[in-house]
Amino acid sequence: SLARIKANESINSKYLYYYIQTSQFQHELWKRTIHVAFPKKINKEEIDECKVYVNNNDNFQLKIVKIFKCIDARISTQKKIIEDLKSQINQIRYNFFDTIDKNNNFIELSKIIIEYSKKAQTNSSFPVLSSTKSDIFLQTEYFNKDTASENTMGYKIIPRNYCTYRAMSDSGRFTFNIQTIVDYGIISPAYPVFTCNNLMHNDYLIEYLNFSKKITFTNSRS
Repeated sequence: SLARIKANESINSKYLYYYIQTSQFQHELWKRTIHVAFPKKINKEEIDECKVYVNNNDNFQLKIVKIFKCIDARISTQKKIIEDLKSQINQIRYNFFDTIDKNNNFIELSKIIIEYSKKAQTNSSFPVLSSTKSDIFLQTEYFNKDTASENTMGYKIIPRNYCTYRAMSDSGRFTFNIQTIVDYGIISPAYPVFTCNNLMHNDYLIEYLNFSKKITFTNSRS
């Protein structure tokens, strides 16, 4: 259920909105859930007990609101710029590989890639990684917790600068990633691990697999 908070006449509603997002107020909420089992729950009565700094000077509250609204607007603008740049660079990628593909100078992947099949021989020998549609992440950071099996013996080892992808896809799209965050990590046994031979660089192959229109992967299990 949702708890609804409404400002009275003693406080600017926008000021209250920004204040409850501060680390101080969030810490107040956290203290009230520290002994609560997951998922965390807090009721309106507990929220009402939290303290909010109120300066009776209306100009002070309005000044704070104005500052944060300007920051929010700047963040929104920057997000749009970033999204526009992502769209542009993806279009450049597609156009580039479309030009390359017209040369019809192709080679089978089996002649380029080298499978890497080493597995963890002990439990929790390396950090667990997750290969997602946007990149590879430490699993503890991506999910804010460790979702791997308690026993990670047999997980695939993926050295730095080696490649992988999730062998199953809910959307039908497969994203290939290069592991660049740790010297050695481990991933689920369902993730193939590979590198390129001297015919091609890993970075180029990953870009091609992800953005060439000639490469079409479908989920055969769907």
